[in-house]
Amino acid sequence: MLDKLKTAKIEAMVTLLHFDLPMELIREKMFRTEKHNQMFVDYARLAFNLFGNRVKYWITINEPAGFSKDEMNIFYTDHGSDVYLTVHNMIKCHAAIYHLYNKEFRERQGGKLSVALNTDWYEPASDSKEDIEAAERALMFEFGWIAHPLIYGDYPEIMKNAIASSPSPLRLPVFTYEDKQTIRDTLDFIALNHYSSYLTTNKPNNDEDRTFEKDLGILRTIDPSWETTILDWLHVTPAGMRKVLNWINKTYGNKPILITENGYAEGGILNDDRRINYLQTYLSSVLDAIYIDNINVIGYSTWSLMDNWELYSGYSAKFGLYYVNFTSPYRERIAKDSVGFYKNVLKSRHLVNN
Repeated sequence: MLDKLKTAKIEAMVTLLHFDLPMELIREKMFRTEKHNQMFVDYARLAFNLFGNRVKYWITINEPAGFSKDEMNIFYTDHGSDVYLTVHNMIKCHAAIYHLYNKEFRERQGGKLSVALNTDWYEPASDSKEDIEAAERALMFEFGWIAHPLIYGDYPEIMKNAIASSPSPLRLPVFTYEDKQTIRDTLDFIALNHYSSYLTTNKPNNDEDRTFEKDLGILRTIDPSWETTILDWLHVTPAGMRKVLNWINKTYGNKPILITENGYAEGGILNDDRRINYLQTYLSSVLDAIYIDNINVIGYSTWSLMDNWELYSGYSAKFGLYYVNFTSPYRERIAKDSVGFYKNVLKSRHLVNN
């Protein structure tokens, strides 16, 4: 596949772990402790040896925050400490892979490494100080949780303070001085998965039984004017793309940003005009961020090329530009209308109509 992509002049970007951990390692609760980290580092070394001459962009882990939560992994539970410990070890594991690449591969392969981080845009539901702080806290809990350590060497203060002031204050693991030196500045670019937005209201919670959501302490709502989709978490809010790109740039400096996921879900129709509108408006928002706001966006990738099994919704939600006939043994791929639109964008390098 990599050879054929190269022949077609398509630059491959490879993710080493995208919620597809072998079941035996899930049973052993990989990343709950550090004992498996070296195994994943060895796996990365193998991938670099085998494919590094044809791959210039590597994602070590897709959405560590999502991987850590119970809805992603039936063997993990959100006790408000398990998820923090899992992500803590994944951060250290990524850093180990980054330093491995620097030491053994970067000079001869010249690739770049990152972690794919997802976030919605969180808009304050009002201009109150509490809601403004809640929106910032949500961005830090969702995106900064991983980005902050890998760029600055430690968790965001707003996150540490929120957990420290809870009835169970010692659940967030602490990086040692040596850890901070090792994990700091281990992203060559920021890989962003972004789809939607929420209105954010402050919602304090003082329950003794803490979870990630209770630590976060927000209420998510939507504006009734936003277009909805078949998924309750996906709303068409293109302005949020520009806003989140600006927030990332402001928070983490002018680091290159590569949009690794952005897309629209429907039930399996070929005349997918709503997907075309989604892509047009979100890409327009990206262009505004680049040319008006001077945000250093280096690439964009839509989710997804073809319909596939989605983590939350199985085969019922279709994100693909190509329809896949899952009832046929041949799994035929059929182009939706959005294929023509997206093909023209890629060929012209301009945001054009279908």
